Amino acid sequence: MAVATNWRRRATTVRIVPVRLLDHPHLRAVFEPAPDPARLRELVVGMIGVGTPVLLGYLAGQTRLGLGIGLGAMLLGGGSRARGDLFESVMPAFAAVGAGLVLAGTRWGDGGLIALTAVAALLGGYSRPLAIASVRFCVYLVLCVGVLESAPDKVIAGAAFAIGAVWNIVLRRAIGEVTATEPPSPYTHAQRIAAFRRRLRGLAAWHYCLRLTAGLAAASIVRQVWSGHHGAWLLITVVLLTERVFERFPVKVSQRALGVTLGVVLTWAILSLTRSVTATVIVIAALAAAMPVLRAKSYLLYSAAMTPLILLVIDFGQPRNDALLLDRFIATLVGSAIVLLVNVAMDVIPTRKARPS
Repeated sequence: MAVATNWRRRATTVRIVPVRLLDHPHLRAVFEPAPDPARLRELVVGMIGVGTPVLLGYLAGQTRLGLGIGLGAMLLGGGSRARGDLFESVMPAFAAVGAGLVLAGTRWGDGGLIALTAVAALLGGYSRPLAIASVRFCVYLVLCVGVLESAPDKVIAGAAFAIGAVWNIVLRRAIGEVTATEPPSPYTHAQRIAAFRRRLRGLAAWHYCLRLTAGLAAASIVRQVWSGHHGAWLLITVVLLTERVFERFPVKVSQRALGVTLGVVLTWAILSLTRSVTATVIVIAALAAAMPVLRAKSYLLYSAAMTPLILLVIDFGQPRNDALLLDRFIATLVGSAIVLLVNVAMDVIPTRKARPS
């Protein structure tokens, strides 16, 4: 009788634990859909911005060039119709492409990338527009370096990226939704500089800069040790998951790790089913058209679709290799772990230093 009672208790425990795990707030947030639906104008901009250059490049026999422009439009073409947003959109994209052309493939490329992102992240504390521009520059720079490192011709790939960014920004300003511009600051330039200097005396102004540079430095060390395994994906993972607003265990990390895992499986399935250039281009165009919907629906779905899209464009024309997909998957897990470890360190170390005083 006692044995039967113990067995029932164990069975009940086994059934209850998974339910409680699935009911965890963090897991609910991972799978929870976004509250805001995709707007029709955003869908049109996304489909035209990426689909048009891909189609024209394919028809003109310049498929790789068209894919590069489409990828640049998707990755570097943020912004809206607000006047002040032109600086926040165009300048980061052009600066990132220019710096990427200089840094990609050089021995000191990682060091230069970390230094530039550190300066940009720190200067972002001066004002809100500069904060938006600095985050975009950091993300764009790492993406550009990662893409240009594997490009047959860096100059052509960089030019395609820049054209794609301009093309998407023009579309957004032409048919995108009008957004309200921010009122001018009531403070003078000298007052804002003085306030920025005062903020630099505290840890809060350095927080994003320290987390981003520490994560990129750790990822750079890992990819130097792990040479020959396409470690640029490590840097891309770190910069995408390091948010300016600090959160110790971001939901975005779990969403991206799971999304990239699904994306790698999806990429393998696409490569197994598509045997011609035409079929691959059709799949790329379909994924690009679906990106605005998925982005508005869930970052998890967005990551799952963005992974094969980037991989198919970067590795277009190269021999199909399953080991490459495994490298991307491992790099995503390692990059996610780096971001979490840096977040824990930045959250614990300052607290421990403050306790004695």
